[in-house]
Amino acid sequence: MTGELIGHLREDDGGVMAFGYSRLWLARTDAIPLAPNLPLDEQWHAGEFVAAYFDNLLPEGGVRDFAARALHVSPGNVFALLERFGGDTAGALALLPQGQLPSPKPRYLPMTHEAVHKCFASSRGIPINLAGGEARIALAGAQDKMAVFIAPTGAMAIPLGDAPSSHIVKPSMDHRAHLPQTAINEALVMGLAAAIGLDVAPVRYAPELDAAVIARYDRQWVAICNACTRTTCAKPWVLSLGGSTNPREGRRCPCVALQ
Repeated sequence: MTGELIGHLREDDGGVMAFGYSRLWLARTDAIPLAPNLPLDEQWHAGEFVAAYFDNLLPEGGVRDFAARALHVSPGNVFALLERFGGDTAGALALLPQGQLPSPKPRYLPMTHEAVHKCFASSRGIPINLAGGEARIALAGAQDKMAVFIAPTGAMAIPLGDAPSSHIVKPSMDHRAHLPQTAINEALVMGLAAAIGLDVAPVRYAPELDAAVIARYDRQWVAICNACTRTTCAKPWVLSLGGSTNPREGRRCPCVALQ
């Protein structure tokens, strides 16, 4: 259950990023491109499409500024930020330093709901141990949010390194007077969308967090048997990336190596 290398991202002395697919990925019959503007071929892609794609994997505003200050780099230094915080991005993509593969055993920092709520209250979703070397910043986008792991038992933890998250916690934007009760509003709107038959991610309002808790649509729980690795209704549980129903693929994660 290891990652698959799909390509390499590099940066030249002028700060221009270029992306190229790996030969192994190009040789696969089921290979797909990262984006329509990054077609499957053997050339290195550079320019605005590469810059936009990888920039959009990072958060915006204050969260990015905070992370940049912690690394002593410019908020516009996308390559440096991804090298440090690209372990678990949107979808099933991981960006890791050259030669590093996703950890076979993901690691998490257990957190109580109260601790997560205090984290948002004090730092607007920026992990408390950001400078510790393994925590990650919030997910891409302008609104404050945190990627967390919530087990089937309800226990919550912060993913470390490249460990996958299962849910997104989005607190109410009460610090913006013109946008009150955004968490309740999001949970209500998404609940109504589900009620009329739209295919939306499960969302609930968690009053103890004053936040909307959203199940990631690109993650799926798979129960497997320790002895035979066959799908079963018993424990333990594996978090599958990309919606795979194959328990053997529970930790497979397409990787981009940062050169």
